[in-house]
Amino acid sequence: MHAKMVIVGGWAYVGSANLTRLAIDGKNAEIGVFATGSHATTAGALFDGWWKEAVPVSNAEIASAMKRQRRLLKKRGRSVDYEAQPGHQPPQPKRRVPQMWIKSLHYRHDGWTIDPGQDHWIGDPGVRDEHGKRKRRRDGSPAGKPSYRVGDKIGLYFATTLKVPLIVEVTEPPEFAPAYVQKYNDGGEPDAGERWPWLTRVKGLHRVSLEKAPDIDYLAIRGPILWGGSHFKLSTDQYQRLLAAFPS
Repeated sequence: MHAKMVIVGGWAYVGSANLTRLAIDGKNAEIGVFATGSHATTAGALFDGWWKEAVPVSNAEIASAMKRQRRLLKKRGRSVDYEAQPGHQPPQPKRRVPQMWIKSLHYRHDGWTIDPGQDHWIGDPGVRDEHGKRKRRRDGSPAGKPSYRVGDKIGLYFATTLKVPLIVEVTEPPEFAPAYVQKYNDGGEPDAGERWPWLTRVKGLHRVSLEKAPDIDYLAIRGPILWGGSHFKLSTDQYQRLLAAFPS
């Protein structure tokens, strides 16, 4: 049965719409008619006739029928159009859990900072081959894009002191912007744009003085940092330990 009918009191609806969110909120193109009086009575009689012929269908029978349909369509070289199935509800996007990171900073002085609530940016290095030529992906885009995503938290430490005085939140995905980095870098390096071409916009969350800032030994991550690399992912426990070192 593919007919769609809704009967409430003295009126009836007959049309194409399923009782789903896509059909009701206008995202699907549907058509139908509303009837009252004798037309609604006729619609009700049709429904009663269909309903008398109905038999219970178990979840197991539904699952078995769907399995047979998938197998049949696969043989025909087609995929199942789940949106066309009666009662289909689109899958809800999974909620992404923010990741926590720690990243090194390279500046001429250790007094550089980002205030809580302040919009700023951080730079990450590009990837080069043994000849110093920038590596690129198959699609031609530069390699080495950081894995930060909007909402991720990053603890920033100075490479000269290994102390972590800042925590920021990512506000925009990383972008390849060597010219911007070169023009606006605070470190004063003449090749900053070439060395750290990946720009990530962030917002300040927490700040503490360098004297009171925790160091990487406090987080038990000295080994990975000294092995090389500009940023590392923190576990939830490590991030909570870092966060506890900042005043609330």
